[in-house]
Amino acid sequence: MQRAQIVRIEQHHALVRSFFLVPEQPVPFVAGQFVAIAMEAGGTERSYSIANRPGNAELELCISLKPDGYMSPALFAMKPGDTLYLSEARGSFTLPADGTEVCMICTGTGIAPFRSMLLDALQKGDTRKFYLISGNRYAAEALYHAEMTALAARYPNFCYLPTLSREEAAGIAHGYVHPIYEQLFTDGRDARFLVCGWTAMLSETRRKLKEMGYNRRQYFFESYDG
Repeated sequence: MQRAQIVRIEQHHALVRSFFLVPEQPVPFVAGQFVAIAMEAGGTERSYSIANRPGNAELELCISLKPDGYMSPALFAMKPGDTLYLSEARGSFTLPADGTEVCMICTGTGIAPFRSMLLDALQKGDTRKFYLISGNRYAAEALYHAEMTALAARYPNFCYLPTLSREEAAGIAHGYVHPIYEQLFTDGRDARFLVCGWTAMLSETRRKLKEMGYNRRQYFFESYDG
């Protein structure tokens, strides 16, 4: 692992912040991958998806505070100028290369790898159809909402579908993520489903996709609890 400095911190809401890190040496990565961080060399690691597209000097990690967790309380006590230790990029949760339309399903900070994928793919001119179904409880928790709305307005092959489970807000569906993809893919057409978020949501999505006739070559999962 190498040292990395926190150059700035942006607060999305009370429990979620983006930490912008500059490592001593560049960290090449594929959109969708994650890095592990530690407070000290050889210390306990925790993994977080990279939220920005490849090619930037900074790495953005979008992290939720888990009060009883090991890493996030320590991170939330840090400030710009502080340093930590950073791994190489890891993981295979990346965009399929076969050109099939992609449905991304997430909750909370599970949007982070999808933001990286979408920024990279859309700016490179990838013309396949992309759907992003982002579930949260309250409107204030809808991460990158304005940015995703703007991307959907700019790119006709990208459809942004946010939903809230515990309140109603203008322009956002009310309910859970599951009815949205069930309705979108009721015809059972070929697609690739990328799913990232709370463990309970992943389990339910796996069950429903199987019931819809999709198989393990068509869906891919990345989990977290935070």
